[in-house]
Amino acid sequence: MARINLLNWREEKRKQIEQQFYTMLAAAAIVGVAVVFAVQLQLVPKHINFDRLTFHMPDSTYFGHHPH
Repeated sequence: MARINLLNWREEKRKQIEQQFYTMLAAAAIVGVAVVFAVQLQLVPKHINFDRLTFHMPDSTYFGHHPH
């Protein structure tokens, strides 16, 4: 019976699986950053004036404190 060396094939398969893992890891990181960025855009308070970069707080009840 002929002996077949499978070590080269196994090494190539391992490298391929490792490359796929790192590719998927990078893709997941990019998607995660994109999701965080999108959520942050949705959570930005609407009372920030980006033209002048100033804050305009509606009133002190915004933070749950009532004026005395």
